[in-house]
Amino acid sequence: MSYLIALIAILFLIGSFSFAFPSAKMRRLSKLRLDAKKHGFNIFLTQSSKKDFLSKDVKFIHYQLKNITNLHDAHFVRANDEMICEGPVKLKFSQEFDKILSILNQLPPSVQEIIFYKKYIHFLWDEKNTHKELNEIKDIISKILV
Repeated sequence: MSYLIALIAILFLIGSFSFAFPSAKMRRLSKLRLDAKKHGFNIFLTQSSKKDFLSKDVKFIHYQLKNITNLHDAHFVRANDEMICEGPVKLKFSQEFDKILSILNQLPPSVQEIIFYKKYIHFLWDEKNTHKELNEIKDIISKILV
């Protein structure tokens, strides 16, 4: 009986210690976010930071990047594997719209939404993929020089 109690106590301690150590997924995400910070991305983990986005899905994480393009005040949403312009309407009638849309359609499917502001570009990204995809996103966005 005393061996059973000792075994339960040891298992309880081992279980408690296992919560203190990060899982493999958390270590991967931590490394990915650290790498993203090194490449100039800002990451927002709170739901309140997603107020301008149409998607409220919690699996997408809000990333921010400095806007080096000349595109300002534009909002694109992924629908049926392609990006759709949500605003402003005048952008849809500009001469560069088709070029911008073709570049944005090269973004990986893990990018759900992208909003261009004057200083920053905000996008929702599913972090299941690697930092290689994050660099690909940055390269594709930098192609937009309207």
